[in-house]
Amino acid sequence: MEPGQILANFILGITSLNAIALIIFGRSSKVFIEYMGFVLLFLAALLFMQVNATIFPVLTEWVYLLMLCVGPCFYFFIKNTLVGPSQSKFLGLLHFLPFLLLSIPLVLQQVGMDTSGFLPSLHLKKFLADPEFSEKTRPAFTWFHGLCLGSLSGYFLAGLGILVFLRPKSIHFSEQRKVKKWLALICFLFGLLVVLFNVWQGMILLSWPLEISLTMLEQGMLFDLLVLNAAMHLKPNLVYSFDFGRKLDGQ
Repeated sequence: MEPGQILANFILGITSLNAIALIIFGRSSKVFIEYMGFVLLFLAALLFMQVNATIFPVLTEWVYLLMLCVGPCFYFFIKNTLVGPSQSKFLGLLHFLPFLLLSIPLVLQQVGMDTSGFLPSLHLKKFLADPEFSEKTRPAFTWFHGLCLGSLSGYFLAGLGILVFLRPKSIHFSEQRKVKKWLALICFLFGLLVVLFNVWQGMILLSWPLEISLTMLEQGMLFDLLVLNAAMHLKPNLVYSFDFGRKLDGQ
């Protein structure tokens, strides 16, 4: 295993552990960090599949389908923190309907049924390396990734709109400015990830022969993901409801 691959797996391992911690302890926080935990976990899984292309090939399609859940999770992270959760859980599940619908043919495919005309293998390296595979599956490959990119971009803009235009209801007024500044940083880092992912997928779909650029984009996503991990802990008093910087009386 190359040093770069080892470093990438280390970053993704740290990201996964951090994501699981956010999911488990999210209910005790002032903000809905469990949703951001799912975002980090799904993105880490995607990059892990790209860094380790030959490991767990059967899971690759599921990892790409999970990208349809990243946008809604980010949106709920922003919305529920500032506005509060919706009263209807059923309406919240509708945001994950594309993932649920596309999971059906994938399950059928993995139990032996032929769904190649509807949902091809989504393995990017196979798509790049095999011209015959590429030509046969390009239409379905293109519409799926178009749906994925549209979901990521649309939910990012929706979350950003809530952050910019809506007044927080779930946060005490004395902390609203601090929370919004912190969320703005998270939005910037997540937005950068969305841009890098869009460019990465666009280069693949357009068949640009720029393997070095693809590698650089993957490295950029890894670095952004590492910074996003750190940013989730910049305001412990807001996130975890306590303040590390508070001094005891008389000290």
